[in-house]
Amino acid sequence: METWQDIKDFFWPAVQDSETSQIFFNSTQALAWANGALWEMGQHAQYTDLIQEQNTANGQRVYTIGSSGSAPYGVWRVEIDGEAIRATTEADVTNLGQNWETRSQIPRFYYLDGFIGGTGDLAKIALYPEPNGIYELRTYCYGVPEQVSDSADTDKLQVPQWAIYGVLWYMLAEAFMAETRRQNLETSAYYRGLYDKLLDRLQMRTASRLPKDWVFGEGGQEFTRNFWSNLPDTIPEP
Repeated sequence: METWQDIKDFFWPAVQDSETSQIFFNSTQALAWANGALWEMGQHAQYTDLIQEQNTANGQRVYTIGSSGSAPYGVWRVEIDGEAIRATTEADVTNLGQNWETRSQIPRFYYLDGFIGGTGDLAKIALYPEPNGIYELRTYCYGVPEQVSDSADTDKLQVPQWAIYGVLWYMLAEAFMAETRRQNLETSAYYRGLYDKLLDRLQMRTASRLPKDWVFGEGGQEFTRNFWSNLPDTIPEP
C-alpha cells in the first residue's frame, strides 16, 4: 500500500460502500478525512522537511515560505549566504517603538511575520536589518505533507510507507463516527486506537532527529525534565 488508490481500495469495502456508487459517504468526505490524517500526522511527528531557497531584494524585509495554503509547521533554521542567522521577535527588534531605527545591511536576525501552522495563507518571515542587496535566503522548516487527490490517485502518499495504514485507520474512525446507518462507535474507537498507537510510533521514529530544547525553571538553574535520570548511578574508575 503506497498510493491514494490503494487506500480507497481498502476503505470503501470496509464501510460496505463503493467508490463508483456511493451510498453512505462521498468522495469529498473521503478526501477530507485522508488529508486530515496526513495533516495531523505531519503536525505531530514533523517527519517532512522543507528547505526553501530564494534571493533577497534590496530594501525588502518580509519573505513568504511554504506553498500556497500550506504554511509549514515551524521554522528551525534560517541562513543568509550559507550562514545561520538568529531568531528574534518583532518586539525586540523595534524595542517596543522606542529608539526604533530602520537599518539596511546584511541581515543577522529573523522573526515570524504572520501566521504559521500548516493551514491558511503562506507563512512569512521578516529579516533584520533589511537586506541592502541580493543575498541567498535559505529556510529550513517542518513541511506539510502533500494532499491527496482523486485526479492523481496513483501518486505515492507523502508518509513513511510503514505508516500509511494510519491514514486508513483515521478515515475508518471518522466514517464509523459519522451519523449514518453505518455508525458504530465501538468500531470507530477501535480504529482510533490503532491510529493513535501508530501516531505514537511515528513520533518516536522522528524524535531522534528533532532538536531537543532544554527548558529551565524560573530560577534558571533547574531542568524541568528529569535530567538526573540520564546520569549513571556510579562512575567507574578509569
